[in-house]
Amino acid sequence: MKIDNALSRRDFLKISGGVGLMTGLEALGISSIALAPEAATPEKSPFTEQPDFEVDFSKMENGPLPKGLFRIQSEIDYDWNPIWNNEKQMYTDNLNNVRVEDGKLILEAHKETANGQEYTSGKIDTKGIWDFEYGKVEIVAKFPAGVGTFPALWFLPADQVNLNGGTITTDQNDPNYWQQDGEIDMAEMIGVNPETLYTTMHTYDTLTSGSEANATSISAPDLSSEFHTYGIKKTPEKIVFTLDGDAYYTKEKISDDPAEWPFDQDWYLLINFAVGGYWSDGVVQAKGLDFPDGVDPDTVDGATLEVKSIMHYPLAG
Repeated sequence: MKIDNALSRRDFLKISGGVGLMTGLEALGISSIALAPEAATPEKSPFTEQPDFEVDFSKMENGPLPKGLFRIQSEIDYDWNPIWNNEKQMYTDNLNNVRVEDGKLILEAHKETANGQEYTSGKIDTKGIWDFEYGKVEIVAKFPAGVGTFPALWFLPADQVNLNGGTITTDQNDPNYWQQDGEIDMAEMIGVNPETLYTTMHTYDTLTSGSEANATSISAPDLSSEFHTYGIKKTPEKIVFTLDGDAYYTKEKISDDPAEWPFDQDWYLLINFAVGGYWSDGVVQAKGLDFPDGVDPDTVDGATLEVKSIMHYPLAG
């Protein structure tokens, strides 16, 4: 008997005499049937659909950042020299370094001397203004390419209490080094490698051991040619990093010991455009580029880190 694959339920019942499914199939000489798998149920997001923190620069007028929205580097009082990692810039609040322009936050580097540094640039943060413990953060940004450009989107603990109970220092070999309470480098790019995205989660253990267990890098579309959405999904169980909505690095919680997992606390956001530095300089040298200080002023002067929006979606419920 020829069986039509499009046999209707009514036709089947006529042939089978209304008997059960398998009995009717056996009457047709069919001993088994393969049922189509059920469609997978989409995993429910643990985050709300609406953000509770939203910065949309397209709604802002050209000019200085609105007061109270961010801290600008020059507004921060330091107990030590603010120049880190042999970087070449001095951060300022000048409009040519930090501003809103054409619906975007602009952090712009310039070849000009300031406080003994060879370049100026921009850096902002939300310390004392906004922080989060868990949730999803998404930042739409375009990074600057160039020899010596070093943009970053990252987080530091809102209440930086040193694990050792001592006075925080800048000496990485000191047990009270400031970074030991944790740091989340959500997205970094070295300007001569605009198709590589770096992500790192620093802890006391990784810093003191020199381990890169919490670090990754991925090949990506040119991060300097168009805007991308950089994301972090943070829950009590794990931290997931995303690029344009796709997860590329997941770190499950490994311990309740803050030396291994200091991430169950509040974090504030930092966005900066550094120029040069030990890491960037090393990459430039490894490529055999002839820039002794690791920076090409022609590609850095006037380069911009641009941000369209910043969103935080808290845990639902």
